[in-house]
Amino acid sequence: MPYVLRESVRGLEDELQAHPAITLQRMTVGLPLDKRQKEQVKDVKPQSVFALHQQLNELEIAWKPKDASDPNVLGAAHILPVKDVLKDWPGVVYFDFTPPDARIRRFHPVDFFVDEACVGAFLNEPGRDDPAMYFYQFEGDPASLELNMEGYVAMLLASKSFLYWQYAILEIIQQHENPMSRRFKEWMPRLFARFDWQEYVELYSRLRLG
Repeated sequence: MPYVLRESVRGLEDELQAHPAITLQRMTVGLPLDKRQKEQVKDVKPQSVFALHQQLNELEIAWKPKDASDPNVLGAAHILPVKDVLKDWPGVVYFDFTPPDARIRRFHPVDFFVDEACVGAFLNEPGRDDPAMYFYQFEGDPASLELNMEGYVAMLLASKSFLYWQYAILEIIQQHENPMSRRFKEWMPRLFARFDWQEYVELYSRLRLG
């Protein structure tokens, strides 16, 4: 699995670099965790959150079409390095007025792909070990994507890091189309000829938790 994961990330990089209709603006593929970093995460629960970090301790992807009529059609992913995932997020995730026992205080951004939204996980919850990744727009409650980190990365790669692809997952869960998922379904096959929505849904079904 680890070798295949790194190979898959490099495969996406090669695909985006060679794509005649896309400009790859940025692709950061981090090194595996070193001994000190492994020590930092070894007691953090759930351990599954660091499935990608064990092999590459950061992943950043940014691309845009060379000719697109919709400025929101672009690629954006930024899986933060361990040191940033583990830090406290006052003023971003929670605030002084947030109740001290509120669950949101345990939420840590993992894929901070735009300023307005992220995907993260609840870490070190007493009596709880929730492997799910959650989509969060910094208001209300985070929405479970019903994927662990390994599944999340697999869907990110299948989505080519298309901006707000997470809404496509929410459409599948909620069985209700939304404006972001509509854009995703319109543009993905236009940019990536081999993309098939039904295959995408089936992949998610195989990776979905529980």
